[in-house]
Amino acid sequence: MEAMNRLLAPRRRHGALPWLVAVLLAGAATQLAVDAWTSHQAAQREAATLGRLRQALYKPAPPAPSREEKERAKRWATLRSEREFRWYPVFQALERTGSTEIELLEFAPDKGNRSFVLRGEARDIDALLDYVGKVAAQPAFADVYLAHQKLMKRDALETQAFEIRGRVRQ
Repeated sequence: MEAMNRLLAPRRRHGALPWLVAVLLAGAATQLAVDAWTSHQAAQREAATLGRLRQALYKPAPPAPSREEKERAKRWATLRSEREFRWYPVFQALERTGSTEIELLEFAPDKGNRSFVLRGEARDIDALLDYVGKVAAQPAFADVYLAHQKLMKRDALETQAFEIRGRVRQ
């Protein structure tokens, strides 16, 4: 009877081979979908990394300093140059050139231009020229010259008012 049931039962339309092919195609499609998803995730991670690297590489330009910030920077630069100015050799050189025949009234250094002006009075022209020579011989000074000289009379006293200019070596 079994044989009869088998013979009378409707035949299968497809054999095992088409089912096997369908299962293999479904597996291949699943594998392809997983690979595509993995590639998509990797591409997103790389795009995010590239975006961070671009931001790190192309930082925006800092904003232009305001007028107040420029003034503050200028004042700091002036203070820094004054602080870095070496006063000791300059004053040491002036002390070495001291004379009883010379009276220094003013010492005006210009730190920006590295120059100086000495104003004072000398007893006579010989003492003045000797003093200019002493100042010019000092290693702290360069290009020293007598810029101005004038005979001053106060009662019976005659002196030579002078102005000496030069550069400070640094």
